[in-house]
Amino acid sequence: KNNIDELINYFKTNNFDLVIHLASSCILNHNKDNIQYLVEADINFPLNILEAMRYTNCNKIINTSTYGLHFNNEYYNPCSIYSVMKKSILDIICLYNELYNVNYINLELFDTYGKNDSRNKFINLLKECTIENKPLNMSFGEQILDFAYIDDVVDAYIIAIDMLFKNNGINKTYSLQTNNRIKLKDLVELYKKITNTNFKVNLGVIPYRKKEIMYPWDKGEILPNWKPKYTLEEGFKKTFLEK
Repeated sequence: KNNIDELINYFKTNNFDLVIHLASSCILNHNKDNIQYLVEADINFPLNILEAMRYTNCNKIINTSTYGLHFNNEYYNPCSIYSVMKKSILDIICLYNELYNVNYINLELFDTYGKNDSRNKFINLLKECTIENKPLNMSFGEQILDFAYIDDVVDAYIIAIDMLFKNNGINKTYSLQTNNRIKLKDLVELYKKITNTNFKVNLGVIPYRKKEIMYPWDKGEILPNWKPKYTLEEGFKKTFLEK
């Protein structure tokens, strides 16, 4: 209780107009040791934020969700507990919209990348193979991924902010689908080409995950007035070649 009261006071003191909810724990293979951490990060924390909004004058939120909700390109078929929790918090946001007039835009992200990204992502594994000159063990790499460069993602959030301030009654989910779709194994070759590196790749060593998304969601409504500026090759050059 003390924590939520402190958060409410923090909101009142700073007089926030809008929340951008980016925080999450993206653990695709949960287990008994991390499940409580997932609940705390992906349910409890954003719920506390919503409660703080309820008791203050902050009634706008941009929520961040995931294409992992759409296994087999279906409207709702989550591929992990993490995805289920992302849907759960969106359901809660929808309830807060109806009960307390909290207005929202929900953005469904695919794969994102850029410089200085310290997350445990596949692209950083490629960098590790380059630096340490070690082989890459991976699946057969037939899964198709959709990549957005960080500058394009930031542009999307700026558009969403503008939309919420111009029109409180949006309350919709938008997709940040790009044209930068590529098979994982081809992504590795593109990286090697752009960085002029050549490490060994062992295909088929790692099995696909259960409910591995082989083709990403393509039925979502694209965020209005948003279009990625960077191709995958251009984004890779900015990420890996620019100082």
